[in-house]
Amino acid sequence: MKRVWFGIFCLILIWPVMGNTGPVMDLDQLHKYVNKKIKRNEAVLQIKSKTIGDEGAIFLANSPLLQKVRKLVLNDTGITDTGIRALSKSAFLGNLQILDLGHNQIRDRGVQALAQATSLPRLENLSLYRNDISDDGAIALAHSKTLVRLKSLNLSFNHVGDSGAFSITYSLNLPNLEKLDMAENLLTQDGKDACLRFNFRQQFKKLHRKGALKNLEGYFIGDQGVLALLETPFVSQITELNLTQNNLSDAAVQLIFSSKKLLNLKSLNLAKNHITSHGALIITQSGQLKNLRELILNYNFIGDEGAEALANSFYLSKLKVLSLEENPISSIGEWKLKKSNTLKNLIQPIFGFH
Repeated sequence: MKRVWFGIFCLILIWPVMGNTGPVMDLDQLHKYVNKKIKRNEAVLQIKSKTIGDEGAIFLANSPLLQKVRKLVLNDTGITDTGIRALSKSAFLGNLQILDLGHNQIRDRGVQALAQATSLPRLENLSLYRNDISDDGAIALAHSKTLVRLKSLNLSFNHVGDSGAFSITYSLNLPNLEKLDMAENLLTQDGKDACLRFNFRQQFKKLHRKGALKNLEGYFIGDQGVLALLETPFVSQITELNLTQNNLSDAAVQLIFSSKKLLNLKSLNLAKNHITSHGALIITQSGQLKNLRELILNYNFIGDEGAEALANSFYLSKLKVLSLEENPISSIGEWKLKKSNTLKNLIQPIFGFH
């Protein structure tokens, strides 16, 4: 009985480190399996939850059967860095576009081999989900000079920290990267915000291509979204920007009115956000947006102090439209706006205080 309990105890100890519980395939079985799959579809090879290990990976790397494969899935197959290095040097994966290496035992050295691989010129989608990758691996991918076609990268459930996240999200070597998944890593809020901004930038790129970037009403991008917008190279081209209902605070106002990328902006709509009198004060102290002619601040939280600051701002003297409808401004604040010596060019002042 003691021997039985000892055996169970040993099994419990080794269970967490067992990376793969699927059936083990020897090379002969693997060859037959691959041959069968390729005959059915020469463009796709999927091996899931079957232990082929590094020997199997090396076999695949040296197999001419994979010459026309565009999608290779080796998910939960017991591969380590040794197998990945072999795949990275394969002479038969030149047509590969999708590579799924999720749920294996790949570490940074394996990822570094992938990042330096010259044998994967067409690779567009790479999944390294649930491996053992840290910042070094992520940074290697960010610095890769060969994965220039990569569009999608999955690094979720690894051990990547903020430095890895920043390297990937601001990489100049991955110009086509559109989708990035870094869920369940070792990211602080800074790292998560960097990933959030990356996703926003991809969204803004699509809108820019459609000529729809000027209208972001109801996108709820928040302050981080504004920062991401200002990080895009094409934001300086817009002359109108509608940021109505985007959950923006005074911090977003600070970003906008201190940016040198919005010098061509003529119309700005910040209605239905969370801008206070402090935000209004920021607006009045900035001289960056010299071409601004229309400013909409409806449905915010600007009080008399903000109204007085707006009324006395020299930098807003060229405004033709100023709208402050539905802000908590009293008759005193309204009077100061109407009697302003600087807001003389207003054609359509709307101070509708209800």
